[in-house]
Amino acid sequence: MSPKGLGHRIQLLARILTVAYTVYLTMAALGPAPTGPEIPHLDKIMHALAWGGLAFLAAIGWPQALRGPLLLAAAHGALIEVLQGTVVQGRSAELADFLADLLGAVLAIVVLGRLRGAWGQKGAEASDQP
Repeated sequence: MSPKGLGHRIQLLARILTVAYTVYLTMAALGPAPTGPEIPHLDKIMHALAWGGLAFLAAIGWPQALRGPLLLAAAHGALIEVLQGTVVQGRSAELADFLADLLGAVLAIVVLGRLRGAWGQKGAEASDQP
């Protein structure tokens, strides 16, 4: 298998995982609130990790469109907060949650950019290298 073929397979897998993870994240965010020990700021850390993961997968699946993964994470995070504040019982909308979503997404894109740089790849051409 050529490196280019491998890159396309990785993109396809990342796209499938992005869709599956978006469905999972939606179900988790609109389901019952998790219970457990009260750890300061854990909720915000989980938001950053969760939506950062979404942006990271999307950026691998669509490497030529870095704004797209950020917009996906932002739109999804905003929609979740609106739904939590209006439709879902036992949940509430929080601006801080949305900001944590955005921070996680931005950090994920930055980390991916650094990894690509370390691997000698350039953004959009990352998966198209021969």
